[in-house]
Amino acid sequence: PKDVGRTYEAVIRVNSQSGKGGVAYIMKADHGLALPRRLQIEFSQVVQQITEGEGGEVSPKEMWDAFYEEYLAPVTP
Repeated sequence: PKDVGRTYEAVIRVNSQSGKGGVAYIMKADHGLALPRRLQIEFSQVVQQITEGEGGEVSPKEMWDAFYEEYLAPVTP
């Protein structure tokens, strides 16, 4: 791509058929989080539910929002 004045950017799309590898890659590349294997498995199921419910793909921002809601958001009694 350099010879035509462009740069290479990996394109990873996450949809209902994506496995834990795609989810883990996006979380690491876009958000700097290296998810442990068991968390990759668990969180990929969360992402799969979102994509199946809404159809289509989930963006890195939507994935971060889901991660935040699932694991980081404060729990109110």
